[in-house]
Amino acid sequence: MHDGQLFSGVTGFGAEFGHMTMDPNGELCNCGNRGCWETQVSQSALFRYLSKAFEMGGESILLESSNGNLKQITIPMVVQAAREGDKIAIEGLNEIGKYLGIGLASLVNALNPDLIVFGGILSLASEFLLPVVNEMLEQSALKWNRIATDVVTAQQGLDACVMGGVAKVYQAILAEPAYLEKQVA
Repeated sequence: MHDGQLFSGVTGFGAEFGHMTMDPNGELCNCGNRGCWETQVSQSALFRYLSKAFEMGGESILLESSNGNLKQITIPMVVQAAREGDKIAIEGLNEIGKYLGIGLASLVNALNPDLIVFGGILSLASEFLLPVVNEMLEQSALKWNRIATDVVTAQQGLDACVMGGVAKVYQAILAEPAYLEKQVA
């Protein structure tokens, strides 16, 4: 949001922060680039971390709860395992939180926002991710920018992106109701 409006940039694809290059030699992203932030901070990144830990012989209640089928592991299962003290689940969430915090620190330094709202599937793990995020912000963001920025979990949680899309359409309707009338007619 900028000045109370959803920011979309000149071509409508602005604010694609997930495609900032964080590691030029990193994982291949769906966009074709390597090392995009979303390759380090996503559901897929967490599952990749868990798979590597399991390949190295790590034991976890996630293996039991998924009957050894890693494709059946979900974010709610990882969160529950972490709540039960599962070391691999906690370490995986810490890894995601670290990279989330590093990227957010860069955005805090560049944009100086007053609020960061954390939503989507990973927000289900906010109780584990946000402490790590805040630690990374304390380490990496400029002090005066960090002090001014609050990080909160979206009230809509999983539906934050969908609600943002609805808000964008609603905003367009209110801005130009005559345009919508022409489209519907």
